[in-house]
Amino acid sequence: MWAVFRKEIKTYFTSALGYIVMTFFLAIAAFVFLQAHVFAPNKSADFVAYFSFVNSIVMIVLPLITMRILAEEKNLGTYELLLTSPASAWEIVIGKFLGVLVFVSTGIMMMLLFLVALSFFAPVDFGMALLSMLGMLLSSAFFIAFGMAASSVTGSLVVAAILTYAVFFTLFLIQFISNINPDPAVVKVIDELSFAYHYQNIAEGYFSIKDLLFFLIGIFIGLFFAKTMVESKTWK
Repeated sequence: MWAVFRKEIKTYFTSALGYIVMTFFLAIAAFVFLQAHVFAPNKSADFVAYFSFVNSIVMIVLPLITMRILAEEKNLGTYELLLTSPASAWEIVIGKFLGVLVFVSTGIMMMLLFLVALSFFAPVDFGMALLSMLGMLLSSAFFIAFGMAASSVTGSLVVAAILTYAVFFTLFLIQFISNINPDPAVVKVIDELSFAYHYQNIAEGYFSIKDLLFFLIGIFIGLFFAKTMVESKTWK
């Protein structure tokens, strides 16, 4: 597993795609932070709104990262080598998952530098900011797992990205249905299935075990699907 993890980490931190994605993400995050919390006449102290916006940027960028996790191995002809390695299907999947998660988490954690710099000039609620970042990390892990599942079913990077965006759209559509449905009982059920609902709970400080379980179960489902697809290739 650790050999797969190290290879994945090296790929992201030494490739042009990794640098482009990280630079794009941090540039957007820094620009929005400066506009909202430094240069604006009425400087906002609402870090929940800021991190929610940045989390949306992460959701846009993630499929461009996850599309290559397994699909690129098939394109390069290295998938068979991966399957015949000593690593089990679970070790392959978890190693690759952790590699992507560490890369994405690095970008998210670097935003702490913005808050530290701002704290020299204005009070910063680090508690709320860290909860928002925890929500971002959990949602990133959640969507990386589903992006990995999408990458496991195809050898096309484009198809893998489209499938991942389709999953994202479906999950956000659930929240939209909740917002327009007048029946409180239906809304309650839909909210429990809504990614946005559980993310917002964590980001706003209403952290509960069920919110954590939602993300952990989602991560497991995505990884289990990817593991099953990898195993199906080894059986052949």
